[in-house]
Amino acid sequence: MSSVWGGVLRILRSMLVIAIILAVWSSFTGSLLAKWEAKLEHNPGLAALLPVLMAAAGAAAASFGSRLSTYLHLGTFTIWAVLRDALVQGSALLLVIAGYAGLVTVAFSGRPSLILLAVESTGLTFLTSTLVALGSAFTSVRLGMDPDDVVGPVVTTAADSVGIILTLILAPG
Repeated sequence: MSSVWGGVLRILRSMLVIAIILAVWSSFTGSLLAKWEAKLEHNPGLAALLPVLMAAAGAAAASFGSRLSTYLHLGTFTIWAVLRDALVQGSALLLVIAGYAGLVTVAFSGRPSLILLAVESTGLTFLTSTLVALGSAFTSVRLGMDPDDVVGPVVTTAADSVGIILTLILAPG
């Protein structure tokens, strides 16, 4: 019974610091979003597209991070398997986002540039999140932490933040 509580305490200890850092980071990103409110008003459809971009990139990056953790736990990590997974997941993500951005463009804005913006920002977000997944997985192992406890929260928060920032930087206006 004490080994169960020991495991729970280990997870709580490792996640407490990470949760505080991620909360501060998310608050910073939220303040940037508030500053760019005029950009959202200037670009019809962007407000409808932004949550989907964040969710899709975050989900794909979290899935990639989960695979990465599994490779590390099983001892089957190879750079080729990781690159293959990233390429396949990234390609599927970009196809879905391009299609969805096309629908949003037709429904809300009539600006085809929204499709390019969605693909650019999502691609860059996924690439950045993939690098964050690799870094957080190896850092957690090096620090004696379970990558399953670290990679998911770090990667999804990074994808949300990077997605918001990139989309709003790349958006016209």
